[in-house]
Parts: sequence; structure tokens; C-alpha cells
Amino acid sequence: MKKSILSRLDQWNPVSIRPDNGTMDGAGIVLNQKRGYVCSVDRGQNLLTKVIETSLDTDLLRAGDESCFSVIPSQIFKGNSQTPVVHHLVLSTRSFATVDEVRSQLDGIIYKEMKDFSVSQGMNFDPAFSDHSLCKMTVIVCKCESGNISVPVIELDAPVIKHRLVQEVRKHSV
Repeated sequence: MKKSILSRLDQWNPVSIRPDNGTMDGAGIVLNQKRGYVCSVDRGQNLLTKVIETSLDTDLLRAGDESCFSVIPSQIFKGNSQTPVVHHLVLSTRSFATVDEVRSQLDGIIYKEMKDFSVSQGMNFDPAFSDHSLCKMTVIVCKCESGNISVPVIELDAPVIKHRLVQEVRKHSV
């Protein structure tokens, strides 16, 4: 069932999974991946996607934290059971779909909204920097070189990049 849900929701990224029953025994394996945000890690690069797609009905899977629905997990635990296992799967989507379109994607699937579906207005950092003396610096809103500021941001997530950028602006303001 978890594979069919995942294949049907191709714009959704898995962030957490746990077996409804059963425990992880010592015979399982631990798979590691770099942690990241759902909006910055492509679903195809999320190891949890691949593990779910290749799992058997008797596999016990545990990964992520249900309360961190915007973060893909860094560790995935995979074990075995003698009988088929029902899992609780948390998926997240960041798309340009309307709330109604999102709900229609979920038709026929039993689900609970972990956070109310909403349309985000996004983030605009312009007011924080436009009046600043360093406003001519290059602000790059993606994972790449850090522009005119010599602080590495490669492979970091947006909140970390913003935090470092604000620190640099403050440092040069005094």
C-alpha cells in the first residue's frame, strides 16, 4: 500500500515512516543520507523514497520524525517481520497546486493533515537588505557560491544561508 500511495503522489516527498506494530530488532540495517528540507531535496534524491519503493510487505521501516514534516530523515532503519506490516507514512509537498488540487490528489487515501493545507506567500528578504549599505552585494537564493560574502554556503539549507547572510550584514554594519 505504501508503494502505491507513493507512486500515485509523485509531487510528494516522504519525510517519516514507522510501523504501526512491531519493533525493530538488531538484525536490521541503517541507511544514511544527508538531511535536508523537502523543498530543497528532490524526491528522487531522497533515499527514503527508494527504500519505500523497493521494500517488501514484510519490511519494517522507521525514519524521520512525524513532527518535522518539512525535513527528510538522515537515517532510515530497515528490518524484517514474519508477517506483512502496516506503516504510518508522512508525506510533504511543496508545489504550485491549489489547496483544492492538493485535496483532489488525495482522493481515496485515508490521511490526516499534519499542518493545515495552505498556500504560502513565500519569503521576501528584500526589506531586510534593501536599505542597507551592503545592498549592492550579490544575494543568491539557491545552494551555490555565497556571492560577495566569503562565507561558504554550499550544500546548506535556506534558513542556514539566511542566518549566515544576516550575520555578515550585521558584522559589516558597525
